[in-house]
Amino acid sequence: MITCIDSRLLYRAILCLLSVKVIDALLLISRIDCGGPIPGPAHRSITMNTAVALARLGGYDFGFLRDRFDYDYPQFAGQFSKAVTELKKFYELIVVGVRPLANMSKLVDAAWHTHVNHTPQYRQFCDAVNGGYIDHQPHSEATPVPAEAIGNFYTQYVGRFGQVPQVWLEDIPQNLVPAVMRGGVPAELTRMRWSGWPGRG
Repeated sequence: MITCIDSRLLYRAILCLLSVKVIDALLLISRIDCGGPIPGPAHRSITMNTAVALARLGGYDFGFLRDRFDYDYPQFAGQFSKAVTELKKFYELIVVGVRPLANMSKLVDAAWHTHVNHTPQYRQFCDAVNGGYIDHQPHSEATPVPAEAIGNFYTQYVGRFGQVPQVWLEDIPQNLVPAVMRGGVPAELTRMRWSGWPGRG
């Protein structure tokens, strides 16, 4: 680890930023031990390590999953791009420290399953963006995901990305959507089958 007085490294990081090489710049900055967070959104402080992880996530190419996704899930034909766009947002909430999290979308869960099934690539991805494995936990009576995962996902999604798209709502009984969007956890949802991240790793 080097110290903040290494002006050459700071200079290289600034040059990278000025040339829009954001990922390279963040990787350089992450090697500087300044002992504190860097500025982030008003609602949260993002550490340098988190900024690097977000940059890695932003640059990750999910395209290698397409063929297998289309083969395994013909019912979602033509929706791969939508699925991985929302899966990336789900991963982003994990990276910034939201835990536990529910995945109530069958489409997004299909993309997550496809990623998990590419075990070596998924493990490398998790190490790169999370520093450890992101567990995919089917929610059931025998293997529950904490109920607060539901409220966590919907309130934090709105806070970070804005309006929740229909893909995250279409598999929930429509009479329960208003309560979910307020951060509630209707008992009926806890009895449904869905997947999530229990917050380990």
